[in-house]
Amino acid sequence: MAKVSSITGDDISAFLLDRGATEECATCGEKELQIVGDQVSTASLILVPNSNPMPADPASFPLAVVACRNCGVIRLHSIGAIATWKKALAAD
Repeated sequence: MAKVSSITGDDISAFLLDRGATEECATCGEKELQIVGDQVSTASLILVPNSNPMPADPASFPLAVVACRNCGVIRLHSIGAIATWKKALAAD
C-alpha cells in the first residue's frame, strides 16, 4: 500500500471521480467541496477499545475528509482505499 503521506488532495479528488462519487454535497447540493488535510496532516478516527484503561497509543484509521463549503457537512473516505487504488494505477 502507498504511504499515507504520499496521498495528495489531487489523489483524493481523482479517486473519488474514478469511483463515481458525486462532486456535490448530498445535503444541500452545493458543488464546492473542500478536501481537508494535506500531506503533512491526516485526519484519523481513533479506535478506542471497550476496556479500561485506554491504551497510551490507540490504533487509528486514517481518513480523507471532504467538507461542504456551504453547509459544513463532512464525508469521510478511507485513505487506505485511496492508497491501494493509487498503487494499482502506478502498477499499470
